Amino acid sequence: MKFPKLNFWRISIGAIVLLFAFLLIVTYSNHFSRTMTVKEKTNYGTGRYVKNIVVDTSGVVYTVEPMYLVGDFDAISKYASLEIGKTYRVSGYGISIPFLQMYPNITKVSTP
Repeated sequence: MKFPKLNFWRISIGAIVLLFAFLLIVTYSNHFSRTMTVKEKTNYGTGRYVKNIVVDTSGVVYTVEPMYLVGDFDAISKYASLEIGKTYRVSGYGISIPFLQMYPNITKVSTP
């Protein structure tokens, strides 16, 4: 059975839009707030696509990136304020989906 090219493109674009909407909903609907001790800080990626990564002592991986839809624009100063071995109260959004390289994103940092 041969499908017209127009239907193929409509289905493809629709699938991409649904996947993008799903990822947005999953990310922004999962708010977290916890106390963590920083074990490691690193940058992952190359060129324009570098992620600021933080790992806590229990092995949970976080990113520290701007989240414009919730008004978080100052991620780099949050990342710079985190010191290895110190304990912080952090909150943010997201879940961990390692094969998509998606990790919870820290949007607020304070001392406990």
